[in-house]
Amino acid sequence: MSIRSRRATPSRRSRLARLFEDEARQQLAVTIGFILTIVAVLLILFGALGLAWYNDNLRPLANVAGIDIGPPQLRSYVSFEGWLLKRDQDQLTQAQINGAVDATTFSALSQQISTETQNLASNAVSQMVDLVYQSRLASDQGIAVTSQDIDQRLLEDASSAEQRHVLAIFVAPQAADPTTGPTIEEQKAALNKAQAALAALNSGQTFASVAAEYSTDPSAKKGGDYGVVYKGLVTDANWGNALFKLPQGGTTGIILGADGVYRIGRVTEITPGTEVSGARQDLFNVVSEQDARQLIGYQLGAERLQDKIVSDALAKTPEQVHLGEIYIDGVNTGDPTESAGEIHYSEIVFAPNHDMANAPSLAADDPAWHTALQDADTALAQLKTTAAADLESTFSQLASELSDDPTKSQGGDVGWMNKDLAPAAISNALWGSDHQKDDIIGPVRSDEGYYLLLFQAKRAALADRIKAVQDALAQPGADFATVSNQLDESTNRLPDGDLGWWYKDELLQQTGDSTFVDAIFALKVGQVSDPLQFGNGQYFIKVLERAPRAYDPDQAAGVRATAFSTWYQSQLSTAENTGSVSIAGQTPIPTLIPGSDQVSPSPSP
Repeated sequence: MSIRSRRATPSRRSRLARLFEDEARQQLAVTIGFILTIVAVLLILFGALGLAWYNDNLRPLANVAGIDIGPPQLRSYVSFEGWLLKRDQDQLTQAQINGAVDATTFSALSQQISTETQNLASNAVSQMVDLVYQSRLASDQGIAVTSQDIDQRLLEDASSAEQRHVLAIFVAPQAADPTTGPTIEEQKAALNKAQAALAALNSGQTFASVAAEYSTDPSAKKGGDYGVVYKGLVTDANWGNALFKLPQGGTTGIILGADGVYRIGRVTEITPGTEVSGARQDLFNVVSEQDARQLIGYQLGAERLQDKIVSDALAKTPEQVHLGEIYIDGVNTGDPTESAGEIHYSEIVFAPNHDMANAPSLAADDPAWHTALQDADTALAQLKTTAAADLESTFSQLASELSDDPTKSQGGDVGWMNKDLAPAAISNALWGSDHQKDDIIGPVRSDEGYYLLLFQAKRAALADRIKAVQDALAQPGADFATVSNQLDESTNRLPDGDLGWWYKDELLQQTGDSTFVDAIFALKVGQVSDPLQFGNGQYFIKVLERAPRAYDPDQAAGVRATAFSTWYQSQLSTAENTGSVSIAGQTPIPTLIPGSDQVSPSPSP
């Protein structure tokens, strides 16, 4: 008999102990995992808060010639500019209360201030980069801004607006057709009148007599007394800037406004602004005095730089050419059908289901075709009973109301067309027979619908009309002005084709075509160009005179509008390419408007 050992079995107590040990270990693991999760969440939270703090306080947004611009600097800029905008609105409101600003001016300037306020934060980075870089460029140009200059501007910023009593002469172009505005000739007539007014003032005539003779403003009845204007609150900014740079008794030159009105002003009395109690402290509550002074320094440097660049540009006497033109309408396409000439006509299109795009796919017997024809016949019947004197206006009205073609926006006017450009059925109807002005043709069925056509005129092919000009100019003793008066096809033709004086950059800005401009400035005095194609026509250009010449008021307005931006963009582009100006990005910056509890972040990029 063999003896087997009994396998030891754990007691109930030992089994329970192990069970508790396992549960303890599990609980410990859960606790440790929970703690680690909390730590991870806290690390993520602290990391996010740290990143947010970095973005809001340390993240570089731009560098301008070694000057870092970060969120704190940008917040100061937004706060400072917001304070100035609120001050401007308060001054504008006070000016309206005082009767110095009418309702129209108040509304326009209020809207301008509101728009600038709304866009302030989103434009802050680029605006501050420009401000700092322009201030640096000002220093390079020898423009200094002293501590006393900053003190003076700070005083002005915290003061009520300076007021000036102004006499004015306005010369507005007299447009024969107010809906289309003044023609070039009407604008030129207004300029001549303004120049005569300034010459009369310079000769010693009283302002009241000159205003009574020349001014188109209601103030002419009061001897030109325009009343009191506030600094920064003049609707036409260029005229306002000129007025507030004058000494007492000074007179501006002729200033062309954005509205096309020529203005002359004389300052008879100056009332400086006075510091508003608490205004300075109000400013320092939203931006520190140190930051405010720094921003004012940048601001003064940028303003003086702009004044210098514009003044230097206006002081130039560029070479200018006095030009005459003969314009022939049309572009060479090389199509052989051009020889058939061109026809000017108007149209009313009645498309089946009012859908020209899908009309070609409809079956020929689709009822929609019959409906379109009925509509065309109804319109035709109305036109046939219309008096001849009213036919064109009635046709235009019906086209605007009934036509399914985009030409309805022009009253159905198609303009001049070559035979190959019109739909085949329309070409056959127009060119297949001789027509007289105001003949009504149709209804003519085309793939897109039924057409009613109003014949206006027919003219020779472009090549034939160009040759007619060339032949006329080749005649012995031919006079360019006479030929222009006879053959020029401009819709807004100038007497004698006289385009006036132009300097090269001006003509280039106007046309955007350097080849066209170079060809003109290559001409000698008295020389006539070959036909130069530009836009939708052909130009014969004659150089009548060439000379260094100061800018006239129209040209000066263009110089004021473009001289600085053209110069500065070149400087900025070079700086960006060389890395001396760089923008790293944009972070949300609060829009802080003093006096408001609203703080709204600008949009993230």
